[in-house]
Amino acid sequence: SMEDKLEALLVLLKGQDVSYDGPYAKYPEITVMPPPLQKPHPPLWLSVIRTEAAYHCGLQGYSVQTGALRRPIAVQKELIAAFRKGAAESGSKPGAQKISLSQIVYVAKNDSDVKEKLEMVYANQQRFMSQFITAGIVKGGKVVPIEIDDTIESLSESVIVGSPEYCVDRLLALKELGYDALSLRTNFGPV
Repeated sequence: SMEDKLEALLVLLKGQDVSYDGPYAKYPEITVMPPPLQKPHPPLWLSVIRTEAAYHCGLQGYSVQTGALRRPIAVQKELIAAFRKGAAESGSKPGAQKISLSQIVYVAKNDSDVKEKLEMVYANQQRFMSQFITAGIVKGGKVVPIEIDDTIESLSESVIVGSPEYCVDRLLALKELGYDALSLRTNFGPV
């Protein structure tokens, strides 16, 4: 489980000649070289996509990295609120924990470029979901797309693809949500 693997990492970062024997993670006596300068360990950022996970990471004193994952802004608002609530309840110094968003962004040349890129987003979402909810069929070295509930229009709400002005406006709207950092992704998913 995630908790066991996280504990294994924390043990490794805290000492010399340490070993770990948990249900999901095991390692013999080892030492990280060079040893971490920050004590008890460097700040940890955990990746989350669920609101409950954001809350618990905040509560445990961790920073989080999340992705829009082609989800609407309402979901992102809930995730940020849950993280901030957990961080406030953690007893950590205010502002010590951060939340970062990874967001797909593409600045298009014109309307036909926007249409083409949104079609690519849709096709790649079909292939991503093929790998996410099924074993993913591969033919000719490419993942075969599956039918999905999303539409090009629904996906266009959760990625940022458009003119420079449109992209800036959407990015400023994300800033208003309260993220501490933003990581821009310029690819649309698996090929």
